[in-house]
Amino acid sequence: MSTTYFENGTGIERIGVYAKDQNGALVSEQVFAIGGRLVEKVSVSGYNGLQRDFFDANGIRYRSITYGSWTSEITDYTADGKSKKMVTAYGYSDVSVTTYDEKTGKALMEKSYPNQSDAVIVRYFDQSNSPNNYGARALVQQRWVKLDKAIPQEQVGVVSDGYVLDSITEFYEGTYNTKRELTFYPGGKVVKSAEIRKPASSWGTFTRRSYRLDGTLEKVEEVEYNRVKSQQLVTGDKTTSESLDGLTKAVSILPILNKNGPDSPVRSSKALELKLD
Repeated sequence: MSTTYFENGTGIERIGVYAKDQNGALVSEQVFAIGGRLVEKVSVSGYNGLQRDFFDANGIRYRSITYGSWTSEITDYTADGKSKKMVTAYGYSDVSVTTYDEKTGKALMEKSYPNQSDAVIVRYFDQSNSPNNYGARALVQQRWVKLDKAIPQEQVGVVSDGYVLDSITEFYEGTYNTKRELTFYPGGKVVKSAEIRKPASSWGTFTRRSYRLDGTLEKVEEVEYNRVKSQQLVTGDKTTSESLDGLTKAVSILPILNKNGPDSPVRSSKALELKLD
């Protein structure tokens, strides 16, 4: 164990516990403010796991950062210091931000920023899910892309931070099965195609409705095992359209997060300048 005092001698600044049988590797550490208040706790677990917990003036944990070999995660807590408010996960292929209902603890929404794409994926979760986001089921998934400024204004739909809808996927409640998948013409206003699936149908079996840029229905196809079994061409049908009620709601896209961005948590360690007998 190592104890570090403030330079002015007003009290303990850090208490670190190190493993003698691991060449002095850090096991845990507590960091204090002047006056003795705990402000941070560090704990090491497993091969390369580390967690930092941060505490407010009342001793309540308000944030934790966990580090793994390839990933890191920031968890912000509600006033009780236990329930999740928001989790920002810096994964191998993307960064995701999940917000939670502070009363139920259930995941409400997730924004995902793929490392190799400018698109942003937004998922709204089924509120019958478990209290954490592992295994949570999405009711709606939106894919947002940057708006091409060359697109005529009359073809532009909902805009959020310079992004427009590229596609929307609806799921059957309580399942991971797709109910309807919509794709949009550039600009995110006019539906280009809709694939409608029955609850028990296989992934490659669906009805596809294709629309012209003016919004009229162009054709209807029945697809089985990803092969078109029948096709009906339609001439200028304006009576058929896709309901978008509650599906095009906008959410703030910015800031765009990246695993290697300036806001990404960086793991750091302080060298132990002690000789262990």
